[in-house]
Amino acid sequence: PGYTSVQWNSAAVKRCAFFAAEREAGHTSSRSRGCPRLSKSITHAVAEGHLEERSSAPPPGDGID
Repeated sequence: PGYTSVQWNSAAVKRCAFFAAEREAGHTSSRSRGCPRLSKSITHAVAEGHLEERSSAPPPGDGID
């Protein structure tokens, strides 16, 4: 599976239901790896063909052509 990194600004953290539940439980969003609902949405969008998986990593090899 692909890896997606999302940076959350403070407004987004305040609006996310998952992070709100974490706050109510006494946890901070900085200790969470991310919102599982967003991860599921991204996985679903890729499966449905709405998003394309792309890697920003360089191709394998030693870099010598």
